[in-house]
Amino acid sequence: MKAGIYYIGDPCYLFDQSWQKILDETNYLKDGEHIIFGETVFCGSTAYGDGCCKDNFGRRYGVDAGLVGILPVSLLDIDKKVSREEVKNSDYMHIVEMKEDFDCSVHKGVFRFGDIKINTRDVSDEIEEGEGEE
Repeated sequence: MKAGIYYIGDPCYLFDQSWQKILDETNYLKDGEHIIFGETVFCGSTAYGDGCCKDNFGRRYGVDAGLVGILPVSLLDIDKKVSREEVKNSDYMHIVEMKEDFDCSVHKGVFRFGDIKINTRDVSDEIEEGEGEE
């Protein structure tokens, strides 16, 4: 994906009236890249559904739809369900700046967005080197 400013978290927190349309048009955001409102996003299913997980930088993520994704921050403006300020002040979703183009993957519940790793299989604070590699 391209360098830029992104939302990372469960995409269900961003959308309200558009949510069902997004799910229908993306096959329920199955693991991989999707186009939402003309923007490329990467989403996938967590290992065990809903709950809370951490990334390798200690940030926490809440999950209510069994999904984790990285989406351009501009998508917050679609339904205006949450503001950028609300996300910045949240402890369960985050806005990050990706300074360079980056790869995304998910394998057995381990997400990688550039150098960010989110392990939804394990609630421990650490992710061992090589986990999530295909």
